[in-house]
Amino acid sequence: MKSTRGSGMARASLDMSRKVAGLLKQRRRDLGISLQEVEGRAARLGVRLPASTLLQIERGAVNPGARRWIALVHIYNVELLADSMELGAMAGVRTPVGSLEELAQRGTRAWMAGDLGDALAHALAIREHPADNDRARVLKQGALICFATYARNLGKYRLARQMVEELLVQPLGRRELTDTLVLAASIWLGLGSPEAALAMVERAGKRMDPADRQRVAYVEHQWAKLLLRSGEAEDAERHLDRALALYREVDDAYNEVRALGLRTQILEARGTSGAALTCARQAVDRARTLDYGMLLCAAQLDLGRVLMACARSGEAVEPLRQSLTSARLLEERRIQLYAHARLWKAYLALGETEAAALELRHAAELVERADEVSEELEEVRRAAAAMAPRPRKVRTRSARKPVTETVN
Repeated sequence: MKSTRGSGMARASLDMSRKVAGLLKQRRRDLGISLQEVEGRAARLGVRLPASTLLQIERGAVNPGARRWIALVHIYNVELLADSMELGAMAGVRTPVGSLEELAQRGTRAWMAGDLGDALAHALAIREHPADNDRARVLKQGALICFATYARNLGKYRLARQMVEELLVQPLGRRELTDTLVLAASIWLGLGSPEAALAMVERAGKRMDPADRQRVAYVEHQWAKLLLRSGEAEDAERHLDRALALYREVDDAYNEVRALGLRTQILEARGTSGAALTCARQAVDRARTLDYGMLLCAAQLDLGRVLMACARSGEAVEPLRQSLTSARLLEERRIQLYAHARLWKAYLALGETEAAALELRHAAELVERADEVSEELEEVRRAAAAMAPRPRKVRTRSARKPVTETVN
C-alpha cells in the first residue's frame, strides 16, 4: 500500500507538471505559433517532436524528456520562459477556486498584504478561467494586467512587456486600455526607453475617461515619474500633487503610499533633503500601519537610500537590512537586489570593506537575471565585472631563438 505522504507528493508533482505544461501552451500562444511550426523548428534543431506529442506535453500527459525540453526552451525564448516558470513556481501548486470576481478580490488583497505567491496563484487561476461572456473577458483582461504588473514589480520587465503586447492586440474597454497604456509606460521606462514611455502615457491621457478619477490619478502619477526622469522636478511635483489628491478622493490608500515614494524622490531632486527624509519616514509609517507588506519593503529601501544621500550611512543600514529581511520572506527579488546594492555602498562609506564585498557578491548574483535599466544597477554590474576573477593565462614555453653572433 502506498503511503499517504507518497500519494500527496505524487499529486503535488502532477499539479506542478500541469502548471508547467500550461505555461508552455500559453507561451506558444503568446508567440503566435502553431503546433506544426514548433515541430518544424524542433526538427531544424535535430529534435523529433511531432505536433501530436507536443499536444500531449501541453496537456501535462507526457514528460518531454531532456532533449525535447531543451529544444522547447530554445524555441520559446529561454529568458521569457524561465521568467514565466519562475512566477509559476512562486504561485505554487495550489489552484484557488471561486468566481472570477472572488478570485480578483482575493488576489488583490493578497498582493497588498505582500503574499506574492497567493497573489500570483489567483492571477494564474483567473487567466485559466473560462470566459464565456463580456464581463468574464474584461475580468480576465484585468487579471493579465495584474499579472504583468506583478512581473514588472519583480523586475521581469521583458515578460511584463510581452504580456502588455498581448493585451494591446485585444479589443479593450476604455478603462482597461488606460490601465494597459500606463503600465506599458512604466515598463518601457524600466527597460531604458523614456521616449516610448512618454508616447504611451500621452496616449493614455487622450484615451482615459476624464470622469474616472482613479484612471486620471494613474496617468498623473505616471506623468510625474517621467517628468522627474527628464529632470523636470517642479512639473513632476505638480502632476504628483494632482495624483495624490485624486487617490485621497477615491480612498485609494495603497497607491497613495506608492505616490509618497515618488514624492520623496522629487523632494530630493529639488534639493530639500530634510523634507525628503520626512516623507520617506512617513511612507514607512503608513505602509506599516496599513499592513501593506510589499510597500513597507519598498519604503524601507527608499528610507535607506535617502539616509545615505544625507551622509548618514550608519543609520541607513538598519532600514536596508529590515527591507532585505522582509523581501526574502516575501520572495521579492528585485527589492533584495536593490537592498544588497545599497548595503554595499553603505558599508563602503563606513569603511567596512569585508561586509561591503559580501553585499556586492549577493547583488552580483541577483543582477544577472535583472533586465531593468538603471544607473544603480549598472554600477553593480560594473563592480561585479571588476570583482570577477580573470582567467589565468596559460604560459607556453616559446621556442628558443637562435643566437646570432656579431663581429665588432
